[in-house]
Amino acid sequence: SCLLVRNGVEFDFFSSHCVENALLAHLAKPVIGFYGALAPWVDFSLLHYVASQRPDWNFVLVGDCFVKDLAGLDQLSNVHLVGRKPYEDMPRYLYGFDVCLIPFKLNQVTHAVDPVKFYEYISAGKPVVSVPLKEMAIYGDYVYFASEYADFLSSIETALAESDPDLRSRRIQLAKEND
Repeated sequence: SCLLVRNGVEFDFFSSHCVENALLAHLAKPVIGFYGALAPWVDFSLLHYVASQRPDWNFVLVGDCFVKDLAGLDQLSNVHLVGRKPYEDMPRYLYGFDVCLIPFKLNQVTHAVDPVKFYEYISAGKPVVSVPLKEMAIYGDYVYFASEYADFLSSIETALAESDPDLRSRRIQLAKEND
């Protein structure tokens, strides 16, 4: 007998701490965000593409850097590499994100990932743009999937224009169900 226990979010913590704050208030909108390890499984070329295509958008990447080559991200003025921050600050950063990203490379390892950050992102009802990870396919109604660079950019634009309060509520409910 097997039991699949998916990842989840500490819902009460995120919902009570994802409140207005000054962490990203100095940045012009929109703010496109990611938090987590800046590690070999992140597609830095994809991030460079979208950031260079939209120099008037701000991209905030929160997390330790475990790679030497960031594909030029560190050279773009609209990309903010803020480094590792305490877990307690993640909801505060999340508050400032207009769209959240899961920009992983697609491979055998990442297809098996059930990203905790997805559940954290949706705990605030935020739109999420992700590469199409197989393990996340069941959440197709809650996330914008895009595998090609241009489609990823287009999905971010769609997410920024999102105006359906029911979709936000459904995301929050899914997060509650994955507490």
